[in-house]
Amino acid sequence: MKQNIFVSKPNGLTDSQEQFWKKLEGELTSRNLEVRSIGYSDYSIKTPLQQVREVMRECEGAIILGFRQKQIQTGVDRNENKISDLYLPTAWNNLEAGMAYMLNLPMIIIVETGVAKEGIFDAESSDRYIMESNLAPSWIEGDEFLQPLNEWREVLFDSRSQKTT
Repeated sequence: MKQNIFVSKPNGLTDSQEQFWKKLEGELTSRNLEVRSIGYSDYSIKTPLQQVREVMRECEGAIILGFRQKQIQTGVDRNENKISDLYLPTAWNNLEAGMAYMLNLPMIIIVETGVAKEGIFDAESSDRYIMESNLAPSWIEGDEFLQPLNEWREVLFDSRSQKTT
C-alpha cells in the first residue's frame, strides 16, 4: 500500500529545478510513496491554506523543497546591513513546514544552494536536518541524499505500523 507524502514546492520551476524534481519524484515513487502537493496532484475550490491542511492530514510525511523563487540583487535588512544576491524560496515552504511540524510528520528539508537560511531553512532554529543541494540530478543518486531518504522512509514505515497496532 502506498504512503502519502506532502511535498512543499513551488509550481513554477526553472529547468534545473524541474529536472531535479523529476529525479526526486522517481526516487519517491520507487519507494511506494504517493506525492501530494497543491497545484500538482491536488486541486480544489477551497482556499490554498484549507486545502493544504486537508491534504496534509492524509499524509504520513513531508518533504520541503526550498527552491530559488525570488532574487534580491541589492537591498538592506532591518539593521541597515547591505544585502546582495540573496535568493528567497516560496513563502509557502514555511507555512507548509509549520503545518507538517504541528502534525508531527517526519520531514525531509532540502534547500537549493544560495537560498536564504531563514525560517525552516535556518539550522539554528530547526530541530530537523537540512540538506543543501546545487540541484544536480546526480546528487539524488549519492549517499548524501539516499542514506537520509532511506532512514526517513523507515521512520514513515514505523509510524504506519504504530498507527495500525
